[in-house]
Amino acid sequence: MVSCVPVAPDFTTHSERIVWQQLRDTLPGGSLLLANHRVTDRSKDHEADLIAVVPGAGVAVIEVKGSTVWHDGSTWLIERRGRPTRIDPVDRARAAKYALREYVESDPRWGSRGRLAWGHLIALPFSAVPDDFALPDCPRWMVIDREQLNDAAALVRVALVDQVTGDRRPDTSDIALLEEILSGCPLPMRDLPAEAAEREATVDRLTQEQAVILGAIQLLSRVEVRGGAGSGKTWLAVEQARRLTRGGQRVALMCYSRGLSDYLQRRCAGLRHNERPAYVGTFHGLGLRWGAPSGSDDDPDFWERQLPDQMAVLARGTGTR
Repeated sequence: MVSCVPVAPDFTTHSERIVWQQLRDTLPGGSLLLANHRVTDRSKDHEADLIAVVPGAGVAVIEVKGSTVWHDGSTWLIERRGRPTRIDPVDRARAAKYALREYVESDPRWGSRGRLAWGHLIALPFSAVPDDFALPDCPRWMVIDREQLNDAAALVRVALVDQVTGDRRPDTSDIALLEEILSGCPLPMRDLPAEAAEREATVDRLTQEQAVILGAIQLLSRVEVRGGAGSGKTWLAVEQARRLTRGGQRVALMCYSRGLSDYLQRRCAGLRHNERPAYVGTFHGLGLRWGAPSGSDDDPDFWERQLPDQMAVLARGTGTR
């Protein structure tokens, strides 16, 4: 039996869902399959579409790209709204792999277990890739295309086993601990005071300069805040939403990332009732709550153009502002 975290993931694209379903149904017993897993390091936020932990093989981070994807000899491209858009699925998968590996190995529960075998792949369930495809950072065996989807589990295992790294292959106890760490299970009781103190410090990290920013923009209807990773953009958004709600306004705190929306919901759940925004979640989730149709999961035009237009109509019809 494959352990899935979460048991029934919420996917926004059909491509991610069908790859997840295929792995769920065909990975060997004792495997662990995680979906939409977000991790943040000092450089940036990372989101792994899928993570497959295969006993006796290793840990595979899989980046899934739907629609039409190809490589023109110099860069990866995907068709969006009828136009080619540059992407880098290999870099995303590799960066997420290293961030997740560091997160696991730095957890005190991992202790002295040592390094497991980690790998990264990309899955293109709607695109065909020629057999002679090869890039310096992406050999053909790292890509699962539409013709190989039925063999995805076997290909993931082969990709892990064939990499000669000298690192350990996960056993049953490793996989159980990985599930505990990556599922966000609490630290032992002796660590809870330190964890609580860290959370309190995070809540109080608004600097004097950031407070001045919030005060300066309170009369502006539109504000764009830019900054690098760790500069406090998310913190500012939550704090501004809290202040506006406390001031009597009806506030929606939205983003496009499922992982970030989960974090925002957990963060706002700890606010006082009179400081909690009326809606916290994804931009598209708000449209669905208003009654917009769900549309096709793998239809970029629906999510990027049709749904926003429908939301504008629904907002005008209900008087929502």
